[in-house]
Amino acid sequence: MPELRESGVDRLLAFSDGVFAIAVTLLVLDLREPTVSHGLLDALLKQWPAYLSYALSFLIVGIIWAQHHWMFQLIRRTDHIFILINVVFLMWVAIVPFPTALLSSYLENRSERQTAVAVYTAVFFVGGLLVNLQWRYAIHRNRLLGAEVDRRAIQKMTLNYAVGPLLYLAGFALSFVSPPASIALIVLINLFFAVSPLLLDRLLS
Repeated sequence: MPELRESGVDRLLAFSDGVFAIAVTLLVLDLREPTVSHGLLDALLKQWPAYLSYALSFLIVGIIWAQHHWMFQLIRRTDHIFILINVVFLMWVAIVPFPTALLSSYLENRSERQTAVAVYTAVFFVGGLLVNLQWRYAIHRNRLLGAEVDRRAIQKMTLNYAVGPLLYLAGFALSFVSPPASIALIVLINLFFAVSPLLLDRLLS
């Protein structure tokens, strides 16, 4: 197909890596040094929501970057629609600092914590949907895959991506019952995705 371009993958990945790098860099801007005349240690400890939000979001974005990198082990071509899907996905990546700042600001506020956690988990649910859309488009009839397709690798990746939105949706629903439990679930979800490629290698070998 004339609209497919082998070289487009390199440019797409370079742009994507740049957006990921900027997004994780912006996360640190929510960490601010306290201005106090005494009691610096106590002031630093009181900022624990900012530390938690930063660490959690950085790890999530890092794991998503790793998953994105994993995806392109099989994708060998691009087309216009796929590039547009990736642009929307990167728009999502770039917005991650916003819900992170909300979580940092309102995690200790009992009256508003539920909303902040719900927004945070909802944003990552949307991200999971976009990853699946990108992958499903690429593998449909081997549209953008290499000539020698590893069917088992496709199966592993499809299964890995499919559970993401379901898990984040569970985290979103749990935020209305117990925001701390929802955050704990998000931590567990990302621990799972950090090791899921290794787990799937064992399960499907």
